[in-house]
Amino acid sequence: MAATGADEVRALEATAGLAARIVAELVGPGDVIGIAGGSTLAAVVEAVPRRSDPTLKVIQIAGSSSRLGPSVDPAAVSRQLAERLGAAHRPLFAPATVDDAAVRAALVRRPDIAATIATLDELSTALVGIGTLADRAAAAAVLEAPGAEAVLGAPQPERDR
Repeated sequence: MAATGADEVRALEATAGLAARIVAELVGPGDVIGIAGGSTLAAVVEAVPRRSDPTLKVIQIAGSSSRLGPSVDPAAVSRQLAERLGAAHRPLFAPATVDDAAVRAALVRRPDIAATIATLDELSTALVGIGTLADRAAAAAVLEAPGAEAVLGAPQPERDR
């Protein structure tokens, strides 16, 4: 069965909801959470239950890019997670990519960037995206996986018989 746009939305919502519940269970007082960006992580963050824990730290672990929409850029996603958790936030004031090794070397020597990079050794949890559910086959696979309804809380589409 081919996935539809609605299937993609349901798959993203189901995946984000499950991931948000796992994040809420995994993260405890004093943890340091690193997070990248992207639409799936933005949806996960939106689903994370609000709390107020000033002992938590959220670190932006990927640079920003003008190619990403403002709501899914790692700076925005990490800031929103920190706000939802009532945590301290440490941004990474760096681009996602550079074309030259000398530029990279100069950037990582900047005190603000170096300070953020130094905190990466403190991470207790890292949240990163590994792909996209925009691929219709991937969305269908998430929704049609055995037990998806029980695990993801999403109704399974009717299958071709």
